[in-house]
Amino acid sequence: MKKAPLPPNEKERLTKLYSYEILDTPNEKERLTKLYSYEILDTPNEEEFDRIARLVATICGTRQANISLVDKDRQWFKAIHNMTDKETPRDLAFCAHTILDDQVFIIPNALEDERFHDNPLVTKDKGVRFYAGMPLITPEGYRIGSLCAIDTEPRTLSQDQIDALEILSTHVVNHLELRAQNKKILAQQQRIEKLSEQKSRLLSILVHDLRSPLANVAGMVSMFQEMDLEENEKHEILEDLKQLLTSSHYLIENVVQWAGRKSSDGSFEFEPIDLYSLFEEITKSLTFEFEQKENQLHWSCARGLTVVSDRSVLVFVLRNLLMNANKFTSKGTVALLAINGPESTQVRIKDTGIGMTPEQLASLFQWENRRRSIGTRGEKGSGLALLFCDDLIRRLEGKILVESTSGEGSVFTVELPHRS
Repeated sequence: MKKAPLPPNEKERLTKLYSYEILDTPNEKERLTKLYSYEILDTPNEEEFDRIARLVATICGTRQANISLVDKDRQWFKAIHNMTDKETPRDLAFCAHTILDDQVFIIPNALEDERFHDNPLVTKDKGVRFYAGMPLITPEGYRIGSLCAIDTEPRTLSQDQIDALEILSTHVVNHLELRAQNKKILAQQQRIEKLSEQKSRLLSILVHDLRSPLANVAGMVSMFQEMDLEENEKHEILEDLKQLLTSSHYLIENVVQWAGRKSSDGSFEFEPIDLYSLFEEITKSLTFEFEQKENQLHWSCARGLTVVSDRSVLVFVLRNLLMNANKFTSKGTVALLAINGPESTQVRIKDTGIGMTPEQLASLFQWENRRRSIGTRGEKGSGLALLFCDDLIRRLEGKILVESTSGEGSVFTVELPHRS
């Protein structure tokens, strides 16, 4: 199918239509950065800005008014009065000229102005004749747009009208600043709420993890005070007590250190971690707990195997997963091993415990469906620690995989992506 020929002079008209150049300001990059910092572009209408546009039209006696923000290659209107377009190309925009100076920019009759007489916004039906734009100047001096009064008939403005336009342009910028400040305050409140929730979770986990050790400490002290013990028995209890307190101190130190860092900036601290040394350290801290359950804890890791991760978080996660395996295993075995793959390092914790049903497995990491569980010696648990471990590993861009069979045991696999 042949294309219809262009009407006479159409090629020339199209060439003119798109031949306008974008007029950059001297500090264009910084100006755009400031504009984007307001996060205002392409947002819904807001009554505060709409009222200003209506007031401009009333004061200046024009048919139209708008609040224009000049983007890289377009002007976008935050508020419009008696207009339909929400944006126009920057190379056709009158406001692109307004932001070149701090003063009001007025075109009494666009048809008589050599810069605009053939502009499509002027030549179209009921096109622009009168234009008055007051630049929107930020506290740093960047002209990010303009407050405009527009008409389809030529006209002029009195000095009082120009003064009013200037005052209202300042009001627009003040509202943008206030809006940005409110967003920062809201973001800060949300961050505080998140940190508060995080601290509550940590406190719950600490209380959960320390309840059993503290009960054991109390029991040992009572035995020491109330029972007639031989010297060797006293020595044995004191050794167990020392080991238990060391284990509890290790837990508290790591969690509190991590929690304190989260409260300050919420970021992770990535560093190379020697898994062999880490496994040795963690398993040693859990000796007493595993002996109490008569469980064997074995670990395997190649010397020199490292991962780049947050050490405090990794200690917290692996320790909790091992404690969880110990909780649901009695007179059995828990194995901790590391497997280095092409894209990630897997840390696997396998137990010979009571395992989980398919229903328990499906809801394991679902906050709303979490269930209380009872260990092999009646230990109570809310599943909160596992949820927190899963959340932390996800934020480290890893994941926790779980396999389990009721009556046969479980396998928890922590996948840690390789980092340079």
